[in-house]
Amino acid sequence: ELLGDERLLPAAVRSADHLLSQVGPGQVDIILTGALYGLPSTSILGPIVRLHRHTGEQRFLDYAEYIVDQWQHHPDGPPDLVRQGLTDRPLHDWFPEPMKWAKSYELISCVEGLVDLYRVVGNDDYLTAAQNIHRQLCAWERSPAGSVSFDDKFIGSNRLLNTVGELCDIVYWNRLSHELLCLTGDPSYADELERSLYNGLLCGMNREGSWGLRRLRLSHQHVPSHRHCRLNHQQCCVANSPRGLLQAAESAVLTGPEGVAVALYSPGEGTVELPSGRSATLRIRGDYPADSRVLIELTPESSEALTVRLRIPAWSRETQVRVNGRVAGRPQPGTWFELKRVWSPGDRVELVFDFSLRTEPFDAALPADDPLVVWSEQHWAGVRDMNPDAPPHTLTPADARPHRPAVALLRGPVLLCRDARLTDPFAPVAVDPDALAEAVPSEPPAGVWMAFEFGATRLWDLASAGNTWDARSRFSTWFELP
Repeated sequence: ELLGDERLLPAAVRSADHLLSQVGPGQVDIILTGALYGLPSTSILGPIVRLHRHTGEQRFLDYAEYIVDQWQHHPDGPPDLVRQGLTDRPLHDWFPEPMKWAKSYELISCVEGLVDLYRVVGNDDYLTAAQNIHRQLCAWERSPAGSVSFDDKFIGSNRLLNTVGELCDIVYWNRLSHELLCLTGDPSYADELERSLYNGLLCGMNREGSWGLRRLRLSHQHVPSHRHCRLNHQQCCVANSPRGLLQAAESAVLTGPEGVAVALYSPGEGTVELPSGRSATLRIRGDYPADSRVLIELTPESSEALTVRLRIPAWSRETQVRVNGRVAGRPQPGTWFELKRVWSPGDRVELVFDFSLRTEPFDAALPADDPLVVWSEQHWAGVRDMNPDAPPHTLTPADARPHRPAVALLRGPVLLCRDARLTDPFAPVAVDPDALAEAVPSEPPAGVWMAFEFGATRLWDLASAGNTWDARSRFSTWFELP
């Protein structure tokens, strides 16, 4: 599908037909194949739907519905994503022992496939379940860095200060957010994409692009992927991380029957198709998100009436928009700001976002001796054995952060951190969420993207903090409250 080479389609059909002859009605149930409760096997739902869309063959659509039906017929298998999703219950409440249940990114892939199937058959339950699951993951699993789950498990992980995310989960979380953004137009899905892109995903690769993380931390040290069989094999997080960065381009600029929607503001240039069938060049300039100013130039082939929609992030309380130097209105946070006009070559839109520092709280609703907290800290006892080739690290229960109230600091979409190369990342720092000082930009040293002064405290962006992946750059995103 990506290459658009129709010569590849017959091979895909033959592979799918072989699958149907071995696994499915009258054969082995797909839930009983593979490991991890059949979730990896049923995550082919999306590709099967796309194969139906390309071929029009009913047998592939029937097989997609068969996969969905399988979710409700094996009580010891994966969850019934539709029926459970319609209940609007937190995912960690679906199972009696969630800490023993996996896997998160295959589950998200199944939900993405459910969205694909909705597009074909129009079953509203499929879309409602997907939206409910996304909302519950935001509420219970998503960290300030945009990671989801704890070590590839949905356990209500944002109840843990010492959470840890896999890069695979972030990639598939963004894929689901993208599909729901395109389907519903709800800008909150783009807010989630942006958070994960500029924080969790940018942590995932080293500066050379030669290797990646297995586990993303919010404090202490990240955990690099180990090399399978002691070779340079790319463990799934390493293989998926570049996909996550590249797929952001799909979400940046969207087109529709009324015009163009700009959802992400990283600098870039491309050609967009307009409702008239003609094209226009779209350029996004600036240094976003290091700088709050963004310049957008739209150059159609000739003057044309259309609507340009601009995503106003929910975190930008006061956003300025000017068209060709003139104030265009007062955008509201968390909405699309629409510019309906005749656009001519050379028209320019300038945005200035509100980069005031803000906090996101961790309320420590669970006591330090709660079984979930104890399990999460004991979990690190086996990490070294799983990664024999990884650099030594200090993620042990003995030095885990205390489980008490804290806040994270964000500037625009970027999470700010302390790093051992600057200061003691765990030293007490007074932070009053109701009276925040500004984070003043400073000159970043080599190997650092953004640097700031917060009173007497120096801060870096999350992607730069901890980027040696060892004890030299122990870091923390959290500022504990009294």
